[in-house]
Amino acid sequence: MLPKFVYAVNYGNSRFDEMWKIQKQLHLARQQKRNPDILIFTEHEHVYTFGKSSNQNHLLANEDELNKKGIETFEIDRGGDITYHGPGQIVCYPIINLSDYSEDIHKYLRNLEEVIIRTLSSLNIKSTRNSDYTGVWIENEKIAAIGVKVSRWITMHGFAFNNFPDLTFYDRIIPCGIFHKGVTSLKQFGIEISNLELINLFKKYFAEVFNMEIVSISKEELIKILDSSILETESELIKN
Repeated sequence: MLPKFVYAVNYGNSRFDEMWKIQKQLHLARQQKRNPDILIFTEHEHVYTFGKSSNQNHLLANEDELNKKGIETFEIDRGGDITYHGPGQIVCYPIINLSDYSEDIHKYLRNLEEVIIRTLSSLNIKSTRNSDYTGVWIENEKIAAIGVKVSRWITMHGFAFNNFPDLTFYDRIIPCGIFHKGVTSLKQFGIEISNLELINLFKKYFAEVFNMEIVSISKEELIKILDSSILETESELIKN
């Protein structure tokens, strides 16, 4: 089978609400077949996000603490419970059509885990899945959280991988609603790797696991794609 053509962009730093809006625009455009599959890699400002199955009690900080630390909160449409995003963490948002791969959400989640597991293996770190919880683990601690939304077989949201974040921000939540397990990062294992190097590894293993032909584009090229998709959508609305 021929590999699927996919764009990949290193977006750099972004606010969560900015990137959520971009995801929604790309998701709609992908449904309308206005653009190919896209992988977005970004690094967010401090934020806690609540998935559809979140318990508000899993946020341990009060409003004053959040304001002092400059932490925003959002209730969003992905699966899962509360999680943290912030500097030193790579977040990947695949906007892909599963009809071109496999219309199986569980397989998609396992494939995302496999991308991360192979990336860690290339850094000589043994990681595993957990039969009870989605994500990637090193012994009893999670290094990558996964939460997705799939609508009309188009995906959004994705995974968050801890490279060198400040792990104390996890002290203010029950990460993913799991009380008895911890979180970790590459930094905890003495591994120093830039986000750019790590993103290149992720792209390599996305290509392997999903049989993709990945073409890297710039942030500016992504914005042009967005602008073009919005104009085409508005034109269709005017016609109708």
